[in-house]
Amino acid sequence: MTGMQRTEILGRLAVLILAILFCAIRFTDFFQHPDRVVEPYGDGFKAYTVIQYHARYDSQYHHFQGMNYPYGDHALSSATQPLISNGLAILSAWTGRDLSRHTIAVVNISMLLSLVGCSFFLFLILRRFELPVWLSTVAAIGIMMLTPQIARMTSHYGLSHAMVLPGLIYWLLRYDDKPGWLISLVVGIWVTVFSLVHFYYFAIMALTVSLFFAIRVIQRRDYRALLHYAFHYGLQIVLPLAFFIYWIYGQGGPDDRTDQPWGFFHFHSFPEGIFTSLEQPYWQWFDRQVFDLERTDINNFEGRSYIGLVAVFTILAMLVKWGVKRLKGGLLPLAKGQYFAHNMLITSGLLLVASFGIPFVWTGWEWLLDYTGPLRQFRSMGRFAWLFYYVINILSWVWLYHALKGKSYRWAIWIPAALLLWFEGINQAWAKNTELDIVSRFEEGRRFTDLNGIDYDDYQAILTVPYYNIGSDQFWWEGEGYILQNSLTLSLQTGLPTTSAMLTRTSRSQSLKQFQLVTEPYRVPAILADFSDDRPLLMMLDESEYKKEEEKYEHLLDGARLLYLEGDRLRMYEHPLALFERRVEDQVARVVQTYERDSTLVPVDTLQWPGFKADSTLSHFERWSFDQNGNTGFAYFGAGAQRHTMHPDSVLIEFETAGLAGNWVFSAWFLIDEDRRTRATLELIEKAPDGTVRQRSASPIRQHIDVFDDRGWGLGVWALTPQAADSRWEVRIQETGMHRETILVDECLWMPANRNLYFRTEAYYWWNNRFYPAD
Repeated sequence: MTGMQRTEILGRLAVLILAILFCAIRFTDFFQHPDRVVEPYGDGFKAYTVIQYHARYDSQYHHFQGMNYPYGDHALSSATQPLISNGLAILSAWTGRDLSRHTIAVVNISMLLSLVGCSFFLFLILRRFELPVWLSTVAAIGIMMLTPQIARMTSHYGLSHAMVLPGLIYWLLRYDDKPGWLISLVVGIWVTVFSLVHFYYFAIMALTVSLFFAIRVIQRRDYRALLHYAFHYGLQIVLPLAFFIYWIYGQGGPDDRTDQPWGFFHFHSFPEGIFTSLEQPYWQWFDRQVFDLERTDINNFEGRSYIGLVAVFTILAMLVKWGVKRLKGGLLPLAKGQYFAHNMLITSGLLLVASFGIPFVWTGWEWLLDYTGPLRQFRSMGRFAWLFYYVINILSWVWLYHALKGKSYRWAIWIPAALLLWFEGINQAWAKNTELDIVSRFEEGRRFTDLNGIDYDDYQAILTVPYYNIGSDQFWWEGEGYILQNSLTLSLQTGLPTTSAMLTRTSRSQSLKQFQLVTEPYRVPAILADFSDDRPLLMMLDESEYKKEEEKYEHLLDGARLLYLEGDRLRMYEHPLALFERRVEDQVARVVQTYERDSTLVPVDTLQWPGFKADSTLSHFERWSFDQNGNTGFAYFGAGAQRHTMHPDSVLIEFETAGLAGNWVFSAWFLIDEDRRTRATLELIEKAPDGTVRQRSASPIRQHIDVFDDRGWGLGVWALTPQAADSRWEVRIQETGMHRETILVDECLWMPANRNLYFRTEAYYWWNNRFYPAD
């Protein structure tokens, strides 16, 4: 073994030891208590439980059944990290032991191993650019400590695997040095494996490889080798893509997932999030004393990928030196690997621009997003800046070494740069709270399976109150921490799935069926026909949160049998399926009996709508049936509906306050089984006779849907208090990027609050804009 080989081996050992030492110091409790959780309530806790549930209970490797019962969802979109969960399932079957009980420890350790792998690949890359062992080691550890992916260890564990992109860069560098089918196969395997940890990696890596090949062809102008490139590109990207297309779509499943998830116009990067960081003391001072960096735009989690001051200063130095040379030659003074370095710089720069959401976030350009195909599914564009973070830091140290070697002052720059990188890396690595927490329900004697008197086999699923449902991108019913933790723990310990969901890109129609279970009794929930049997649901209720929304959920307790009570917060009930139908029948009976038999109802004094009755004297209300519009086959009720264009200047209806004071309610039926319609904003504008705006109320339709019909319609309800008796009102509906599209609206109603209106047709009884069959 030569001295050079020995030095190389020692360098590799040194970077591994230092990386492990960093993990041991920064994440001490990960080694002491690997089975504890980083985040015990929200996304983080959900991530642990879905991985473990999939490994322990699911019979199919591609399908997760633990949420969104009875439908479940694909294992990839359920964030089950199929590489880990299916790996544990396979090993459990092979060994005959339930290894899924170690899921939390495996997830925690995998994040640390990826940090170690990140530093190792960075070391290998820097060595291939001919940096000395000591500098490669110091820079690799510093870049690893500063990585923005450490922030993902607080909840988005799959996205914390920091070795993914440095590994890809290294394998592409190997390919660039010596193209061969074996190295392309390695790249393809790398892309596939880590896409099974989080599918965002596929998007980032596929774009990286695609741009790398395109730029390589242009750089070298070897257009005759296109077939050669096509073969290698096929191994690296096309084969993994074919696998995922088959694995995701070839198994069947819903075809009504949203084609454009919410967040693209919010979860993107900004220059402040790339070139500054409020986790560094001098940027905090700059924010206070010089320029306000606390912009709402960059405070989202996705907009931050700070590259560090070393990289910032090096970029400036590179540009100045290049300018002095009158833009001759390249930015990087390299004898070896210059083509690849420039290729990666351009590739990562283009992905950085994409991470800003350009050009789609420019006002008036939003419509272009409709033509980006599958890329619309990757709404958190800020993550595409990660490649730039690694590339610019790698190339900064490559430039610092090669531009300064042989210079007498080189150490005066190398040493402060290394110290600054480590200082920022340590600051950023310690800025995030990753302290592990104990989940009391995991402890012996406190598990749900330790409770006496409940046979969980008697139930088919868990119904939570409050209910939570996230994933369809049509509604966001957030899960409060207590009910989320306890319901997922109950599910994990018993194998019972939840009707609630915290998934990704779930079916729109399935979600609408789920909401019928918990909202106002109106129609018999269509989802009951999809249940596997007639066993009751096990309803878990958080008393503290229930009291805040008692009016919304109190009907669910009607007829439910209390099984378990713990303290002043946790309750569990047996909820027979027959109760859903009985409550609807009771509600219909109440409306019919009130209209037919209540002698206190008085006719409403209006010529436009004769035949209406109210529970007290009422001289005015407004109703828009849109029956004159036609579109009978699309109407919710009657002979027509309004197909309204969602442009900011388009007015749906106008009306007057009519001289009446007090609180009023506006309601309308919307066809919500069309993509993104619930995300549209409904704006109620009150104007004075001279056109001056007196008040403006704007909020997404999804926040106001109180009633769900089984035909894909929902009733939205808004409460308002007019500012004056002579006001005119305008109702507008708009949605970013959908100004040319329409939403179907029917049966709008403006009436006083805390009043009840009734009407009868041949086929229906009508109450406060609800329609009940007369038979």
